[in-house]
Amino acid sequence: MPLKGQRYEFLEGAKRTQTLAQYTGYGEGLSYVKSFEDRVVSGLVDKIRAGIDVSTYPQYRDMNEMFLSMIKGLTKTPRGYLASRKLNVDPGKMIPEVYAVRSHLSEVSEASGVGDVRLKICVTGPYTLSRFFAVRPPELFTELAGLLSEVTSSSIFKVKRGETVLVSLDEPAFGLVDDPILDPGHPGRESLRKAWEEVTYAAKSRGVETMIHLHSTTDRLMWEVENLDIISSHVSDPVYGAATNRLLAETGKRLSVSVATTSYEELLAKDAETPEDISHLWEKIRRGETDPSTHLDSTRV
Repeated sequence: MPLKGQRYEFLEGAKRTQTLAQYTGYGEGLSYVKSFEDRVVSGLVDKIRAGIDVSTYPQYRDMNEMFLSMIKGLTKTPRGYLASRKLNVDPGKMIPEVYAVRSHLSEVSEASGVGDVRLKICVTGPYTLSRFFAVRPPELFTELAGLLSEVTSSSIFKVKRGETVLVSLDEPAFGLVDDPILDPGHPGRESLRKAWEEVTYAAKSRGVETMIHLHSTTDRLMWEVENLDIISSHVSDPVYGAATNRLLAETGKRLSVSVATTSYEELLAKDAETPEDISHLWEKIRRGETDPSTHLDSTRV
């Protein structure tokens, strides 16, 4: 979703939630936090009003940085992140967007016209986060999973006016490139399976359904994760073919069915024959000569 307003204020507000800057109740820090929470609440209300029954908090921040920034003990180098000491996260700290939603549940419920708010939480997975590290030993997956499990557990709630009902582990980097650490027999492969198991268990043990969102399902490791309920990918992924029926029956898992393309580049490509045509369409949109909504899919299923 597009972010309206000053980005710096939003990012500072996310950084300062659940800190002394918020609880002292004055100063620039409080102003940033209020701005952050107002935009998160407004974005979520818009999504619920649009008809999304189980809504994710609006994802205005980089999905990788928002979790890496919660991990203490990391040093950023030109080659990637390195652990300067034992990694940890603040005990009990929620994903800032989830904290904002929970703090304003009554407001979200009333403004969106729903009884109870049913929230989906997206957690960037240990494999995708590991791609930002300079050194990737097999045990990095489980180390990151331990931290993500803490954040996940803290972000799950069930109170008056709302609850967390689904946790999605987002692994867009998985399966897109040939990674030797995932080869059969390599310790990294089993480490990643255990890592996914740990994060999904953190949700399942709290009575919440679990999902993994992938951009490629060629590697079938996710089918081995016992605490995983749902598998999701892009519209044209082979996982939505008939050959998957056997795996669904054997594992008891389900598929999240994608019914629309959200990549605007892909939508434009349907109305263009060459990359140059796509560039021309973008130029016409920027000049106001073409209504961008004309390239969207029909809302009829």
